[in-house]
Amino acid sequence: MRRTKEDAARTRAAIMEAALSCFDRHGIAASTVAQIATAAHVTKGAVYHHFEGKRQILHELREEVSLPLLDEADTELLQAREVPALERVEHFLVRILDSLEHDARKRRTLAVMQFKCEYVDDMAEELAGLARNHRRLAGAFEGAYREARKAGQLATHLTPEIAALETVMFLAGLVRLWLLHAGRHALGKNARAVIRAQVQSRKPESSSRTLQSQQRSGIQSRASRYTRAFDQPRPHSHNRIDNRHQFAPQLRKRVLHRGWRRGDDLANDHPLLLELAQPRRQHLR
Repeated sequence: MRRTKEDAARTRAAIMEAALSCFDRHGIAASTVAQIATAAHVTKGAVYHHFEGKRQILHELREEVSLPLLDEADTELLQAREVPALERVEHFLVRILDSLEHDARKRRTLAVMQFKCEYVDDMAEELAGLARNHRRLAGAFEGAYREARKAGQLATHLTPEIAALETVMFLAGLVRLWLLHAGRHALGKNARAVIRAQVQSRKPESSSRTLQSQQRSGIQSRASRYTRAFDQPRPHSHNRIDNRHQFAPQLRKRVLHRGWRRGDDLANDHPLLLELAQPRRQHLR
Protein backbone atom coordinates (compact mmCIF):
# COMPACT_ATOMS: atom_id res chain seq x y z
CA MET A 1 0.00 0.00 0.00
CA ARG A 2 1.40 3.38 -1.00
CA ARG A 3 2.05 5.73 1.89
CA THR A 4 0.83 9.29 1.64
CA LYS A 5 2.59 12.43 2.83
CA GLU A 6 0.13 12.59 5.71
CA ASP A 7 1.10 9.06 6.80
CA ALA A 8 4.79 9.96 6.62
CA ALA A 9 4.21 13.12 8.68
CA ARG A 10 2.30 11.15 11.32
CA THR A 11 5.08 8.55 11.51
CA ARG A 12 7.71 11.27 11.84
CA ALA A 13 5.74 12.99 14.61
CA ALA A 14 5.28 9.65 16.43
CA ILE A 15 9.02 9.00 16.28
CA MET A 16 9.80 12.47 17.68
CA GLU A 17 7.27 11.99 20.50
CA ALA A 18 8.69 8.56 21.32
CA ALA A 19 12.24 9.92 21.24
CA LEU A 20 11.30 12.73 23.61
CA SER A 21 9.84 10.19 26.04
CA CYS A 22 12.97 8.03 25.84
CA PHE A 23 15.30 11.03 26.25
CA ASP A 24 13.29 12.21 29.23
CA ARG A 25 13.28 8.77 30.87
CA HIS A 26 16.82 7.53 30.10
CA GLY A 27 18.77 10.58 28.97
CA ILE A 28 20.00 11.04 25.42
CA ALA A 29 23.24 9.10 25.79
CA ALA A 30 21.51 6.03 27.25
CA SER A 31 18.61 6.03 24.78
CA THR A 32 18.93 3.83 21.70
CA VAL A 33 17.32 3.93 18.28
CA ALA A 34 15.83 0.51 19.05
CA GLN A 35 14.11 1.90 22.16
CA ILE A 36 12.77 4.83 20.16
CA ALA A 37 11.46 2.52 17.42
CA THR A 38 9.75 0.28 19.98
CA ALA A 39 8.12 3.24 21.73
CA ALA A 40 6.93 4.62 18.36
CA HIS A 41 5.67 1.17 17.20
CA VAL A 42 7.84 1.30 14.07
CA THR A 43 10.97 -0.47 12.87
CA LYS A 44 14.51 0.83 13.26
CA GLY A 45 14.56 1.18 9.49
CA ALA A 46 11.60 3.58 9.71
CA VAL A 47 13.48 5.70 12.25
CA TYR A 48 16.54 5.92 10.00
CA HIS A 49 14.30 6.65 7.01
CA HIS A 50 13.12 9.86 8.67
CA PHE A 51 16.20 10.79 10.75
CA GLU A 52 19.94 10.27 10.50
CA GLY A 53 20.06 9.44 14.19
CA LYS A 54 19.48 10.79 17.70
CA ARG A 55 21.29 14.06 16.99
CA GLN A 56 18.92 15.01 14.19
CA ILE A 57 15.92 14.12 16.35
CA LEU A 58 17.26 16.36 19.15
CA HIS A 59 17.88 19.11 16.62
CA GLU A 60 14.29 18.91 15.38
CA LEU A 61 12.96 18.99 18.95
CA ARG A 62 15.09 22.03 19.77
CA GLU A 63 14.00 23.91 16.66
CA GLU A 64 10.37 23.08 17.46
CA VAL A 65 10.74 25.02 20.73
CA SER A 66 13.27 27.73 19.85
CA LEU A 67 12.08 28.97 16.45
CA PRO A 68 8.60 30.09 17.62
CA LEU A 69 10.27 31.75 20.62
CA LEU A 70 12.70 33.67 18.42
CA ASP A 71 9.98 34.66 15.97
CA GLU A 72 7.88 35.93 18.87
CA ALA A 73 10.90 37.86 20.18
CA ASP A 74 11.34 39.59 16.82
CA THR A 75 7.64 40.45 16.67
CA GLU A 76 7.05 41.38 20.31
CA LEU A 77 10.29 43.22 21.04
CA LEU A 78 11.00 44.95 17.74
CA GLN A 79 7.68 45.57 16.00
CA ALA A 80 4.98 46.24 18.63
CA ARG A 81 6.06 49.86 19.04
CA GLU A 82 2.70 51.09 20.31
CA VAL A 83 3.69 49.66 23.73
CA PRO A 84 6.69 51.15 25.65
CA ALA A 85 9.85 49.12 25.11
CA LEU A 86 10.40 48.02 28.73
CA GLU A 87 6.78 46.90 29.02
CA ARG A 88 7.29 44.76 25.92
CA VAL A 89 10.35 43.18 27.50
CA GLU A 90 8.38 42.37 30.65
CA HIS A 91 5.41 40.97 28.70
CA PHE A 92 7.74 38.79 26.62
CA LEU A 93 9.45 37.33 29.71
CA VAL A 94 6.11 36.68 31.42
CA ARG A 95 4.77 34.90 28.32
CA ILE A 96 7.77 32.57 28.36
CA LEU A 97 6.92 31.75 31.96
CA ASP A 98 3.26 31.18 31.02
CA SER A 99 4.28 28.77 28.27
CA LEU A 100 6.42 26.79 30.72
CA GLU A 101 3.48 26.49 33.08
CA HIS A 102 0.90 25.43 30.48
CA ASP A 103 2.86 23.60 27.74
CA ALA A 104 3.97 20.20 29.05
CA ARG A 105 5.75 19.25 25.82
CA LYS A 106 7.83 22.41 25.86
CA ARG A 107 8.76 21.75 29.51
CA ARG A 108 9.91 18.23 28.68
CA THR A 109 11.90 19.35 25.64
CA LEU A 110 13.68 22.13 27.52
CA ALA A 111 14.33 19.85 30.50
CA VAL A 112 15.93 17.28 28.18
CA MET A 113 18.10 19.95 26.57
CA GLN A 114 19.10 21.44 29.94
CA PHE A 115 19.64 18.39 32.12
CA LYS A 116 19.69 15.17 30.09
CA CYS A 117 22.03 15.83 27.19
CA GLU A 118 25.82 15.61 27.07
CA TYR A 119 27.00 17.99 24.37
CA VAL A 120 30.01 15.93 23.32
CA ASP A 121 31.06 14.13 20.13
CA ASP A 122 28.37 14.57 17.47
CA MET A 123 26.09 16.39 19.94
CA ALA A 124 28.67 19.17 20.34
CA GLU A 125 27.48 20.73 17.08
CA GLU A 126 24.14 21.52 18.75
CA LEU A 127 25.94 24.02 20.99
CA ALA A 128 26.69 26.19 17.96
CA GLY A 129 22.95 26.31 17.22
CA LEU A 130 22.18 27.27 20.81
CA ALA A 131 24.76 30.07 20.63
CA ARG A 132 23.21 31.40 17.41
CA ASN A 133 19.78 31.47 19.02
CA HIS A 134 21.12 33.35 22.04
CA ARG A 135 22.74 35.95 19.77
CA ARG A 136 19.50 36.42 17.86
CA LEU A 137 17.54 36.80 21.09
CA ALA A 138 20.10 39.28 22.42
CA GLY A 139 19.73 41.28 19.22
CA ALA A 140 15.96 41.54 19.71
CA PHE A 141 16.41 42.68 23.34
CA GLU A 142 19.06 45.19 22.27
CA GLY A 143 16.68 46.72 19.72
CA ALA A 144 14.04 47.19 22.43
CA TYR A 145 16.57 48.72 24.83
CA ARG A 146 17.82 51.12 22.13
CA GLU A 147 14.26 52.33 21.76
CA ALA A 148 13.99 52.71 25.55
CA ARG A 149 17.23 54.71 25.59
CA LYS A 150 15.89 57.13 22.96
CA ALA A 151 12.70 57.59 25.00
CA GLY A 152 14.69 58.28 28.18
CA GLN A 153 13.34 55.09 29.81
CA LEU A 154 16.65 53.24 30.27
CA ALA A 155 18.96 53.77 33.24
CA THR A 156 21.90 55.97 32.29
CA HIS A 157 24.50 53.52 33.59
CA LEU A 158 23.34 50.84 31.13
CA THR A 159 24.07 50.57 27.44
CA PRO A 160 21.48 48.76 25.28
CA GLU A 161 24.04 46.06 24.49
CA ILE A 162 24.86 45.33 28.14
CA ALA A 163 21.19 45.48 29.15
CA ALA A 164 20.36 42.96 26.40
CA LEU A 165 23.14 40.53 27.38
CA GLU A 166 22.17 40.78 31.04
CA THR A 167 18.52 40.05 30.19
CA VAL A 168 19.49 36.98 28.12
CA MET A 169 21.54 35.71 31.08
CA PHE A 170 18.65 36.44 33.44
CA LEU A 171 16.20 34.57 31.18
CA ALA A 172 18.51 31.55 30.81
CA GLY A 173 18.92 31.30 34.58
CA LEU A 174 15.20 31.83 35.22
CA VAL A 175 14.19 29.05 32.82
CA ARG A 176 16.81 26.63 34.15
CA LEU A 177 15.85 27.18 37.80
CA TRP A 178 12.12 27.01 37.03
CA LEU A 179 12.60 23.66 35.25
CA LEU A 180 14.86 22.37 38.02
CA HIS A 181 12.22 22.99 40.66
CA ALA A 182 9.26 22.30 38.33
CA GLY A 183 7.71 25.57 39.45
CA ARG A 184 7.13 24.27 43.00
CA HIS A 185 9.94 26.19 44.70
CA ALA A 186 9.54 29.78 45.89
CA LEU A 187 11.08 30.80 42.57
CA GLY A 188 8.12 29.30 40.73
CA LYS A 189 5.63 31.09 42.95
CA ASN A 190 7.40 34.45 42.81
CA ALA A 191 8.81 34.31 39.28
CA ARG A 192 6.53 37.06 37.96
CA ALA A 193 7.53 39.38 40.79
CA VAL A 194 11.18 38.60 40.02
CA ILE A 195 10.63 39.48 36.35
CA ARG A 196 8.96 42.75 37.29
CA ALA A 197 11.81 43.66 39.64
CA GLN A 198 14.32 42.84 36.92
CA VAL A 199 12.62 45.12 34.39
CA GLN A 200 12.17 47.88 36.99
CA SER A 201 15.92 47.81 37.61
CA ARG A 202 16.44 48.81 33.95
CA LYS A 203 14.56 52.08 34.46
CA PRO A 204 16.12 55.43 35.42
CA GLU A 205 16.84 56.07 39.09
CA SER A 206 13.86 58.36 39.61
CA SER A 207 11.43 55.60 38.58
CA SER A 208 13.12 53.08 40.87
CA ARG A 209 12.96 55.50 43.81
CA THR A 210 9.26 56.08 43.18
CA LEU A 211 8.63 52.31 43.23
CA GLN A 212 10.65 51.89 46.45
CA SER A 213 8.74 54.75 48.06
CA GLN A 214 5.41 53.14 47.12
CA GLN A 215 6.55 49.80 48.52
CA ARG A 216 7.76 51.42 51.77
CA SER A 217 4.52 53.36 52.33
CA GLY A 218 2.45 50.25 51.60
CA ILE A 219 4.40 48.16 54.11
CA GLN A 220 4.21 50.83 56.82
CA SER A 221 0.50 51.38 56.29
CA ARG A 222 -0.34 47.68 56.50
CA ALA A 223 1.90 47.18 59.53
CA SER A 224 0.18 50.07 61.32
CA ARG A 225 -3.19 48.34 60.85
CA TYR A 226 -1.82 45.27 62.61
CA THR A 227 -0.38 47.49 65.38
CA ARG A 228 -3.78 49.02 66.08
CA ALA A 229 -5.40 45.58 66.09
CA PHE A 230 -2.92 44.21 68.63
CA ASP A 231 -3.19 47.30 70.83
CA GLN A 232 -6.89 46.65 71.54
CA PRO A 233 -7.29 45.59 75.22
CA ARG A 234 -8.48 42.05 75.91
CA PRO A 235 -10.48 41.07 79.01
CA HIS A 236 -9.13 38.71 81.69
CA SER A 237 -5.53 39.20 80.57
CA HIS A 238 -3.91 39.68 83.99
CA ASN A 239 -0.20 39.25 84.48
CA ARG A 240 0.46 37.90 80.99
CA ILE A 241 2.63 38.74 78.02
CA ASP A 242 1.44 41.74 76.03
CA ASN A 243 -1.04 40.60 73.40
CA ARG A 244 1.16 41.97 70.66
CA HIS A 245 3.99 39.68 71.73
CA GLN A 246 1.62 36.74 71.90
CA PHE A 247 0.82 37.23 68.23
CA ALA A 248 4.33 38.19 67.08
CA PRO A 249 4.89 35.01 65.01
CA GLN A 250 1.63 35.52 63.11
CA LEU A 251 2.48 39.17 62.49
CA ARG A 252 5.95 38.36 61.19
CA LYS A 253 4.49 35.68 58.92
CA ARG A 254 1.97 38.14 57.50
CA VAL A 255 4.58 40.85 56.99
CA LEU A 256 6.95 38.52 55.16
CA HIS A 257 4.50 36.42 53.16
CA ARG A 258 1.40 38.46 52.27
CA GLY A 259 2.89 39.99 49.16
CA TRP A 260 5.48 41.98 51.09
CA ARG A 261 8.45 39.93 49.93
CA ARG A 262 9.67 42.79 47.77
CA GLY A 263 10.26 44.78 50.98
CA ASP A 264 12.07 42.18 53.09
CA ASP A 265 14.61 44.66 54.44
CA LEU A 266 11.92 47.18 55.31
CA ALA A 267 9.77 44.49 56.92
CA ASN A 268 12.60 43.11 59.05
CA ASP A 269 13.55 46.60 60.25
CA HIS A 270 10.01 47.79 60.95
CA PRO A 271 9.87 49.33 64.47
CA LEU A 272 6.97 47.12 65.52
CA LEU A 273 8.88 43.95 64.64
CA LEU A 274 12.00 45.22 66.38
CA GLU A 275 9.90 45.82 69.48
CA LEU A 276 8.33 42.38 69.23
CA ALA A 277 11.79 40.84 69.09
CA GLN A 278 12.24 41.85 72.78
CA PRO A 279 9.23 40.53 74.75
CA ARG A 280 8.34 42.17 78.01
CA ARG A 281 5.70 41.41 80.64
CA GLN A 282 3.04 43.92 81.37
CA HIS A 283 0.80 44.07 84.42
CA LEU A 284 -2.60 45.10 83.16
CA ARG A 285 -4.97 46.77 85.53
